[in-house]
Amino acid sequence: MARFFDLDYLLDHIHGILKNHPDGLREYELYRLLRAERIVPWYNEQDYPLQDPLTLFRLHFLLFHLLYRLRDRLLDRGQGDLTIHCLRIALLPAGVTDNAPVLHDPLRSYYLDLDQLYQTGVDEVTTMLDDFWRRYRLQDQQQQALQSLGLTAPVDREAIRRRYYRLARQHHPDCGGDVEQFRRISAAAELLLQ
Repeated sequence: MARFFDLDYLLDHIHGILKNHPDGLREYELYRLLRAERIVPWYNEQDYPLQDPLTLFRLHFLLFHLLYRLRDRLLDRGQGDLTIHCLRIALLPAGVTDNAPVLHDPLRSYYLDLDQLYQTGVDEVTTMLDDFWRRYRLQDQQQQALQSLGLTAPVDREAIRRRYYRLARQHHPDCGGDVEQFRRISAAAELLLQ
């Protein structure tokens, strides 16, 4: 991936796209629009295939680098703010922010450090992807466990314990309960309380 690009052109172009989508866009939707408008590197699928994890990381990193630069520019000029998340990238009017101001934003620092882009190799990308999917599966398992106990997030450990003990008494095989249901609620409580 080339180190040199016309920063102002890209910032202006992305800003224009976001102005045309006041409800915001998902990261992939923004990729698609950049590709449709022939903006390199998103346009050049042959040199930058999205199926390659390292290429996908680099395109993601570059886009988020640009988004944080655009956000800084908007804030400096008093022109608004920007919500930056892979599921929602959206302009916010001046004086409206999604979050309280923070003194240090680790994501901003990470994405504005171009050394991260150039020094991150395929092994690190593979590790990041594996960690992401592990956390995603765990989150899904936790959601299923909460449903097994008839709870919804957010919930504290004490509420999980109380609910488990109540359901365990109700479904324990020694008390005439259903063995499978008892196993399900026990496994759910164990997962949530570990």
